[in-house]
Parts: sequence; structure tokens; C-alpha cells
Amino acid sequence: MLNGILDAVKSLIPARVELFHPLVVHFPVALLMTATGIWFLAIVADGLQRDAFAKSIRRGSCLLMGLGLIAGLVALKTGELAEDTVNQIICDPTITKDHEEWADWAMVIFSGGLATAAGGELISMIGRFKSSLNPIRTIASLGFIAGIACLTWTGHLGGKLVYEQGAGVKNAQHEPCPN
Repeated sequence: MLNGILDAVKSLIPARVELFHPLVVHFPVALLMTATGIWFLAIVADGLQRDAFAKSIRRGSCLLMGLGLIAGLVALKTGELAEDTVNQIICDPTITKDHEEWADWAMVIFSGGLATAAGGELISMIGRFKSSLNPIRTIASLGFIAGIACLTWTGHLGGKLVYEQGAGVKNAQHEPCPN
């Protein structure tokens, strides 16, 4: 019975290293987008004078953002592992490089947004400097919007790699690359 379970688990692990990236990449996308949505829900709650609710969901957003960034690091690493294999298959390896650069920018921007948001929450916990919170939250919000934009473009380039270039697609019908 144990051997059957181990065989089942082994069948779930891809034999091709480039297939790890699509397995993990959707976690940071979902976490970062959800965290951003929750962050903006907190802004609405602030506007409705629901301070305790807004505080708790802002902190939940920061937690999700942190988890999304950790998952993003895993996605970046698996993307690096897949890069050499994928570049041997596709016609235009510059798309791989652009995909990686936009992913890096998304991570940097979300990290900056999270650091700003977490700093604002620390100031909020101290209880002084209440007047400085709105600009801090505005800067974090702009960072999260920019992060979403970078993440969206990264996903677009990833889609081009798979659907236009056949990256990671076993037995893909490739047309000859234009010279």
C-alpha cells in the first residue's frame, strides 16, 4: 500500500524541470492579486469609518502579500531552472528575458509596497503620527497598483512563451523559426 502511495506521489512530480515553473507560478499571482484587492477593501472600510475592520483586513492583506512574495521567489527560481530548456525550444529567447525582467520588477515593486504598508501599520500601532498614515497608505497603494501592472505584463509574456512559442509544451507542432 505504501508503495502505491509513493508511486502516486512520484507520478505528480514532473520529470521535466521546466514544468515546475507553471506548477508554482499561479500561487504568487493569486496571492498578490488577492492581497491587493483586500488592501483596497480596507481603504473603502476606512472611508466608511470601520476602523477596527479596516485595520484587521489591512494586516491580513500584508500577511497575504508576504506569502505571495515568498511564493514569488519560488516562482522566480523555478523560472530560472526552466530558462535554458525553454530557450532551446522557442524561436525568440528575448521573450524569456523580458518575462524574467518584468517578474523581477513585480517582485521589487510589491516588496516596496509591502515594506511601506507594514511601516504604516507599525506607525499605526504606536498610535502617534496619525496624520502621516494617509500618505504612507497612498504610496503603498500606488506600489500595489504598479505591482499588479508588472505582474499582468509578466503573465502576458508568459502566455506568449507558451501559446506562441510552444515553451514547455511536449510534442508541440513547431513551425520553423523565421531567419
